[in-house]
Amino acid sequence: MGFIGDKLEQWKEKRRIREEERELYPFGKPKEQSRFIVLGGFGRRHKQNLANVQQAVQELEFDDKVLYLSDNRDIVRYGVLYTPALVVDGTVVSKAEFLSVEEAKDYIIEALQNENSPSDSLEGTEEEL
Repeated sequence: MGFIGDKLEQWKEKRRIREEERELYPFGKPKEQSRFIVLGGFGRRHKQNLANVQQAVQELEFDDKVLYLSDNRDIVRYGVLYTPALVVDGTVVSKAEFLSVEEAKDYIIEALQNENSPSDSLEGTEEEL
């Protein structure tokens, strides 16, 4: 194919990958990933909310780091308009709510149980037929 043909194919492949990423991440690819993410601002109450979520994660005996995102682009990526918000495994579980430690634990447990339970349960369908 030659040098120019090879370069053209490489360019087309890079462009295809960029277009796929743009479809997956319309507001840009996330910089960091974490199982537990707190979205918020810089105020005292936002810092207390972060501390409460960190304590809840620690009390539930998870070794994961709690990521704190305050950049508007990162917040919009999750579809959140009002902060603070709590994201567990990529799903927003709490919006515009300052959480106590117990509330954060409840949200985390509920989110992880919903993730592990089968959504389409087929129990009893054979007996009905």
